[in-house]
Amino acid sequence: MDGCSSLKVPDHARNRGRLGKLRNKMGPAGYPTLTLMALMETGTRGMLGATFGPPDAHETVHASRLLHLLNRDMLLLTASARCGPHLWSWRKAEMPVRVG
Repeated sequence: MDGCSSLKVPDHARNRGRLGKLRNKMGPAGYPTLTLMALMETGTRGMLGATFGPPDAHETVHASRLLHLLNRDMLLLTASARCGPHLWSWRKAEMPVRVG
């Protein structure tokens, strides 16, 4: 499971309204961006699922939308401690997780 928050989308009113724009000390800057979170199978490199949305939502929000695709027989490899075990604590069974 890994995320990317640097995907640029066209600078249209609809995109700006939904996603906003990056801000710096001078005000809004650049194109609106999109956050993508994907869950991949490492053996076949098949995509089990993906979600995307505004960049102001934390990665854990996007990751939580993919948890229903996991089961207790899977080992979850996550690229960030931000997507740590607190995300899947709702499961009764222990799930092996490797952060690295």
